[in-house]
Amino acid sequence: MCTLNGARYLDEQLRSIDSQTYQNWKLYVSDDSSSDDTVLIIHKFAARYPNGKVTLLKGPSQGFANNFMSLAINPEIKADLYFFSDQDDIWLPEKLQAVIDHLSFSKMNVPTLYGARTLLGRIDGSVYGLSPLYRYPKIFRNALVQSVAGGNTMAFNHATKLIVEDVGELEIVSHDWWFYLFVTGIGGKFLYDEIPRVIYRQHPQSVIGANTSILNKLSRIKYVLSGRYRKWNEINATALIKIRHLLLEEHLEDLNYFIAARNAASVKDRIRLLNIAGVYRQNRKGTFALFLAILLNKI
Repeated sequence: MCTLNGARYLDEQLRSIDSQTYQNWKLYVSDDSSSDDTVLIIHKFAARYPNGKVTLLKGPSQGFANNFMSLAINPEIKADLYFFSDQDDIWLPEKLQAVIDHLSFSKMNVPTLYGARTLLGRIDGSVYGLSPLYRYPKIFRNALVQSVAGGNTMAFNHATKLIVEDVGELEIVSHDWWFYLFVTGIGGKFLYDEIPRVIYRQHPQSVIGANTSILNKLSRIKYVLSGRYRKWNEINATALIKIRHLLLEEHLEDLNYFIAARNAASVKDRIRLLNIAGVYRQNRKGTFALFLAILLNKI
């Protein structure tokens, strides 16, 4: 779990972890220099478990993505499975057990990542909707242009963590998008659960927010127009090039065509090269945003 000034929401999230039907867990919290009561709340929660079940660490204070990655690459944290947790969600009681059951069918020596839909909740935890359901294949060609699951739903096995540790620090856009790119790129397995296990509370302090309302969807278009989406793709592509020795040959080829398309001067060449790369998004609105980015040279 990563925290930063989350005192208003943190207690409910911790209680939802404490109430899991599966209890063989340990919690590592990386706090990015909170100035509210976040650390106090964590200490009080940890005091309930004298056996070191809860550990508080100092975060790097370089943004949420680096904070999460600091935990993912920490060699002192060892387990069979690892779960990302935001500070402000509410886990459904069976979340841990359900994900464990989902992953139990996978070979533990194969890098495997789990992601799921979420229930959308208000600040008080009441549910008002669902995150989008994505039905197209969740593979590297999709990951190049889209992240399909929030980090607050993600879990991964020890085989994944060992490789992440070995890679070490990289500049990335977000930990969830990077894990989706990374695992699919190296030939690992991505498991998508259509059943939500988390109440994803929407509030003004949310770092990302769910991409469901009209305003949020319009803001995604603004990301394209402002060049922010292009910048994100540049960061991801640079990180992938740094681990090209780990990528499957076919995915390295896809990446090279994707990079060539981004650098192409004409719309015709961008479309041609992206078609060869085979990239796609999961819905019509996303495809429209992608096409807009191609036309405006903001891919």
